[in-house]
This record gives sequence, C-alpha cells and structure tokens, in this order.
Amino acid sequence: LTTVDFDDLGIGQVIEDSFSSFDYVCPMIYPSHYSDWFLGYQNPAEHPYEVVEDSMKGALSRLMAATSSQSQLRPWLQDFDLGADYDAEMVKAQINAVKNVMGDDFNGFMLWSPRNIYTKEALEGN
Repeated sequence: LTTVDFDDLGIGQVIEDSFSSFDYVCPMIYPSHYSDWFLGYQNPAEHPYEVVEDSMKGALSRLMAATSSQSQLRPWLQDFDLGADYDAEMVKAQINAVKNVMGDDFNGFMLWSPRNIYTKEALEGN
C-alpha cells in the first residue's frame, strides 16, 4: 500500500523515503492485501492486473517526482492463493501490468509464495 497511500500506514514506511537510499525499491504489491472496494472492486484479489497497474502507476509517479533519485522499481507480486485462486493467468496479469506501466524502464519483478511453490506456466514467455 506504500505505492498508493501517503502516510506511513502505521508501520513507518513511506516509499519516497527509500528512493535515495536504494538502487532498487521493491514494493510488495499483493492484490489480496488491499481492502475491500479498493478501486471499486469488492474483492481486489480477483483483479490482479488492475490493482498492480494502479499501484505501479502510483509508485512510478512518486519515483519520478523524487528528482535526485537513481532508484529503480522492481515489485514483489503475488503467487499464492489468498482472496482468490491464483493460477497462471492471474500471475501473468500482474507481470503484464508491471511491464505495461514501466515500459522501457521495466526492471523485472519477483514472485512470492509462502510455500515456495511457484506457477511456472506464468513465467513462460516472460
């Protein structure tokens, strides 16, 4: 949520504060962690492309405003079932959202699965 909220979320994380200190900033953009009705979706976990797209647009906008930063964005994406069953299509949707928002500035992504089991089909062609 640090990409879309402007306070520290009660956890001391303000994304702008990290840009000057790190080569890569890696926000955890897990659609399952967004509150009900985020972007008008009752269950944001069921809309991975839209949630990741909005979050990456927010992060990129804030990075661009930090004019002295050389930091780059490389998000963590959801590859686990929480709020929805995350199959290859849903994982690919998140990857595509990052690629589409970042364009020529695309620097990859990382997937997270607490079970350390990943959807290999989502990585085909990426």
